[in-house]
Amino acid sequence: MSLGSFNLRMNSYYGLATKVRALPGQHESLSAILEEVSRLVFDVPGCLSYTVSSVADDPDAMFITEFWETRESQQSAFSMAAIYEIAIKFHALSADMEQHELQPLAN
Repeated sequence: MSLGSFNLRMNSYYGLATKVRALPGQHESLSAILEEVSRLVFDVPGCLSYTVSSVADDPDAMFITEFWETRESQQSAFSMAAIYEIAIKFHALSADMEQHELQPLAN
């Protein structure tokens, strides 16, 4: 594969960055839920990466960075029953959430 075709492929991926803050006292519970989502989506067709990270300067916050082959593959993963049920718990433990779609430029 040439470098040009690699960059063309990178630009076709879909990415999403989410910063979420847990409700007071719910950081560990929310973290456990996000770890479970990460395990479930890892084997979903189209998932390239799903990373859950802590935020150094905000102990209640976590950052989720996910990359998919297409937006449709991301959306289909989160329509799966097991992930949908976990998403309901996720929202119940979240104080607020900020999302940004990403367009990968290079790897």
